[in-house]
Amino acid sequence: MVGKVTKLDSQNFFTCRPHLEYEGCVLEKSGRHIFMTVIRLYFLAAGWIQYIFAIFTMSKDESVIKAVECLHWVIVFVSVFIMSLNSVLYSKKYKKFEAIIKSGFYDYGGEMSEKQINIVKDIDGIIRRVMLWTSITFAWGLFASYLKGPLFMEKFTLPFPLWFPWKIQDWTSYVISMIYLFLVCETMVGSSAANCLLFVTLCGHLDAQIRVLIEAVRGIDGLAQEDIPSLERHKRISRRIKSCVEHQLIIIDYFVEVQKYYNWPLLVTAFSMGIILCTLGYIVINPESTMPHIASFVFILIPEMIIAVFYCSLGQRIADMSSELSDTVYRLEWYSMPVSIQRDLLLLMVGSRKHYQFTGFNLHQFSFKGLSEIFQASFTYFNMLVALSGGK
Repeated sequence: MVGKVTKLDSQNFFTCRPHLEYEGCVLEKSGRHIFMTVIRLYFLAAGWIQYIFAIFTMSKDESVIKAVECLHWVIVFVSVFIMSLNSVLYSKKYKKFEAIIKSGFYDYGGEMSEKQINIVKDIDGIIRRVMLWTSITFAWGLFASYLKGPLFMEKFTLPFPLWFPWKIQDWTSYVISMIYLFLVCETMVGSSAANCLLFVTLCGHLDAQIRVLIEAVRGIDGLAQEDIPSLERHKRISRRIKSCVEHQLIIIDYFVEVQKYYNWPLLVTAFSMGIILCTLGYIVINPESTMPHIASFVFILIPEMIIAVFYCSLGQRIADMSSELSDTVYRLEWYSMPVSIQRDLLLLMVGSRKHYQFTGFNLHQFSFKGLSEIFQASFTYFNMLVALSGGK
């Protein structure tokens, strides 16, 4: 490759570990990690159970919009609980991802070009910036919706209709309830952000490695045109093809493992996001909703839209890059190379036919098409909800 540089330092690459540890999504043997995992799963489970209780204990005089809001949070908490439980159960698999990322995936023996080095470094920087701004957005959504209770609602009224086994009619019960409610909501927001950011991290590094491989494949034509003895030229091309095949196998194995890790989270997202968005839309446009109520749910809508867009756009990006890899291999001037080199290239061509497409157990494709299907399902559910509520 042209423009050799020093070996890539991949030990400091971002792997989302601090977020996962804080949210109890990585199970370690230390007492602190076990406690965080147990307490986080407890708050997530308690959240959807208490919202179910809130639905069944409602009086006939209470509004439909309150029932819809409780249904919204039941779906959200159940979804995040399944995602977090999946992360805990697959902790060993995450540690393998972390080790692969920090190893740099594949060592080209110091032959990575400056362009390849910059691809990997730039992606790591983008992942860090996405992590920062996404965390800020999720935190802003949490506080903006949580503070509507003490700032804009009636005295001793909670910002969310979570069920409690006691009546809130004095400052003591109100403060205790608000603290508990914040812990439940913060756990849900933090866990959903951690699962989403981990997907961004894993897909970001996968995208970088496919692009690095594409650059390595493109360099094969350059090696074929070098003005050196043919025997030496053929040896260099064979070494390059071997390196590309080895790198490609690592990428394929990594993609397969990430797909296995995210089968349940993606499936849950596919089936729940339509209901989540439709209930939010119903609450926002309902004439019974007050302006503070509407504003707080708009702030909630933004993080939930981010999750859907991230999953689908990243899935589309990885699929596009795999197609570009296949096209790059096909466009090599293999027809002008010796038969022995063509045989080696055949292995690379076969591997490049692998289409990297994230799905939820092959039931829903995460791409721009999948995103449009989620929005279509949300609109369908919304119309059903409006019809069932009598158009109110």
